[in-house]
Amino acid sequence: MSEALDDTATVEHLVYVAGFCLDVGEAFMPFRLEITDDRAMADATTRSDDRLDSIVRPEVATSVLFADVSADVAHRTVARLEPHAIRTFWEPVTRAPWRSVPSTYVRCTRDLALPPAVQTAMATRCSRVVDLDAGHSPHISVPDLVAAVIEECVRGVAFDPADATE
Repeated sequence: MSEALDDTATVEHLVYVAGFCLDVGEAFMPFRLEITDDRAMADATTRSDDRLDSIVRPEVATSVLFADVSADVAHRTVARLEPHAIRTFWEPVTRAPWRSVPSTYVRCTRDLALPPAVQTAMATRCSRVVDLDAGHSPHISVPDLVAAVIEECVRGVAFDPADATE
């Protein structure tokens, strides 16, 4: 999101859902490795033949990326994933829109792919933090809660997951 956002003048609020909230000049992997050397996500992926992309290993990725959904949903979702460019984890970002736009960080407290300690370090940069008792893919496991956070950001109302109904 940070690199894609050219013009913050038309953006009223950012929502990072277990996402990379980095500062200018930071790259995700060096940032992460300063906090933890947790290998769950590394063990759930392999590199493409040309070594440019990260490819999920379905037998491991289902339990890391989709640990809080049914096995059927996890397997179907993993099957739809595409390779991910490794450089996006290592290249420094050139923009930090959270510095000029109000932002909410949705921290997923049971995330095995992006450890909560790493999320916490990034979340401190945002205007507001919302904790969800969810794994790495809350848009799949608790979509109503994610939608409620986004809706309340749009409305300018503080979200408390304890008040939400699933």
